[in-house]
Amino acid sequence: MKLLILGVLVMALLAFGGGACIADSDSSWRWRDEARERAREAREEGRQARELAREHARELREDLRAQREAIREQRRQIREQMRELRRDWRNSY
Repeated sequence: MKLLILGVLVMALLAFGGGACIADSDSSWRWRDEARERAREAREEGRQARELAREHARELREDLRAQREAIREQRRQIREQMRELRRDWRNSY
């Protein structure tokens, strides 16, 4: 008797919309595939963002290196001018 009632319930569910779930059983696969695709795209965007950040950091390091080199050159020129002034000072006075 229990099996008969259970069978009738299953038939009623299949007749009134439960069949749509069975007929569209691959929709969960589509959702999974779409989620995987979105995750793959997010990883790719993350890689691109990291590469862009690395490139920006590289450019910043190069700019700082160039600034330090310019400062060293200015110091060297100032020291050379100071040496010349000391030499000229002895001869002038």
